[in-house]
Amino acid sequence: MSERSAAGHFGISRASVKKMMSFSVPPGYQRTAEIKRPKLDGFTGFIDQWLLE
Repeated sequence: MSERSAAGHFGISRASVKKMMSFSVPPGYQRTAEIKRPKLDGFTGFIDQWLLE
């Protein structure tokens, strides 16, 4: 089956079919940016102590 006919059959773009054909297993999600930590991350120990008291 050609990429064009597969795209028509499954209702997706030809670019998506091309990407699917280039990988035997999906590559998965790759994080590009660092995880943003909360602004209070440095103070959570103090806050937890206050809440316990």
